[in-house]
Amino acid sequence: VLVKNKDLYDFRGMADDVKTFSLSIEDIKIIEDIVLEENSPLMKARDMFLFVCYTGVRFSDLVSFQKTS
Repeated sequence: VLVKNKDLYDFRGMADDVKTFSLSIEDIKIIEDIVLEENSPLMKARDMFLFVCYTGVRFSDLVSFQKTS
């Protein structure tokens, strides 16, 4: 037994109503069509966001990608 404190056996987390939303294809297209200055940080952030949207890759996995030749 990993837990020795018997008071924790009856612990139950509180259930909260969580509101979720998702972007539509039209919303993603609007973001894609935004004109940004070439090589700006916002352009890189937008491109990374769109890559995640279109591929389903988790952001934590995306930031670990490395360029190879």
